[in-house]
Parts: sequence; structure tokens; C-alpha cells
Amino acid sequence: MLIPNNLIKALARLQIHGNQWRLLWIIWDKTDKQKEAYISLPQFSEDTGLPPQLISRELIDLEKRNIIKRIYSKTKPIRYSFQKNCKKWIFTSKALERRNHIIRGSLHDRINKETEREIEKDRERLGLNDFNLSEELPGYGY
Repeated sequence: MLIPNNLIKALARLQIHGNQWRLLWIIWDKTDKQKEAYISLPQFSEDTGLPPQLISRELIDLEKRNIIKRIYSKTKPIRYSFQKNCKKWIFTSKALERRNHIIRGSLHDRINKETEREIEKDRERLGLNDFNLSEELPGYGY
């Protein structure tokens, strides 16, 4: 699998736990030839050696930070895919905390503007505006 340079730079600045990295590697492995893949919690557990409860919690965090997507269906099991658009990622847990604080504070009318502002501040602080993050990442196998 070829990983584009802009994705490598974005991943290098991504602040996630080691267990989350392990789960990302499994998702990349399973979705290398396809856009999304069914991966059960027992399969994640077998591949990573992590307990299912921890896996579930870490997957929820990755989804909240828009790094992965979980695709729900009434007739099919949950499927996972990697969010190729780095602009949608929430790079730090602080940005996620600020977003959740806004939601809990019932400021729904301001959530989009406030979240965008905070994410942009984090992007500037991390130097992510220094390189081009394209909408589509060519060469990623989709």
C-alpha cells in the first residue's frame, strides 16, 4: 500500500494513543483493497491482543475524531473505513474536549463555527496548514 506524502505528514502530527494506532493498522490492512470492511471485535482482539472493551472505547474515540468511519446498516454488521480526508480529522484530544464541551453546554447553534475555529487553531499550532491536504488522496487504493 502506498501512502501519499501529505497523509504521512498528517499522520505524523496526529496525537492518538498506541492502542488506537494498533487499531488503525488493522483497519488499513483490512481496507487496503476495498473502501470498507467488516471487522468484528473478536477479530480486532485477535489481531491486536487487546480486550474487546478497550477496543470498543478506542474505536469510539477514533470515530469521534473523524479518523475512522463506522458504517451502520440494519441488515449488515458494522463496517469500518479510514477517513482519507485529513481536513476532517480532529488532531488533538483538546479539540475534541472543546467540541464536547460545546455540545454539553447546549450551544448547538454555535457548534459548527466554534468547532471549526478550534480545529483551525489546532491545525495552525501543529503546523498543518504548511502542506496541502487534498480532499481525495490518490494512490490510497480506492
